[in-house]
Amino acid sequence: MKELAQLQKESEKTVTDVFRESMLLAFERTGSELFDIENLITDVLQEFKGIKQDELKESLRRGSLGHYGVTYKLTIQVVCYWIISYRESKKILF
Repeated sequence: MKELAQLQKESEKTVTDVFRESMLLAFERTGSELFDIENLITDVLQEFKGIKQDELKESLRRGSLGHYGVTYKLTIQVVCYWIISYRESKKILF
């Protein structure tokens, strides 16, 4: 019963919710100073229209773990680079 409730709760999350949670983890992993990410979220979702939750989450996870190089400062450009790099590695068309 708990598993069903958990699945329902996760399915109710929007791409924005998943993005926000993933960004908070990215800040922690990269040791970056936390800043207001609402504009970043809006800009990235506009740049990558139709991006799927799992694609976004995995690209931020991999990027913040260093799969695409060292991150010295977390910026919107870095986040876009992570998404582009993830898509290229999975051969996802833009």
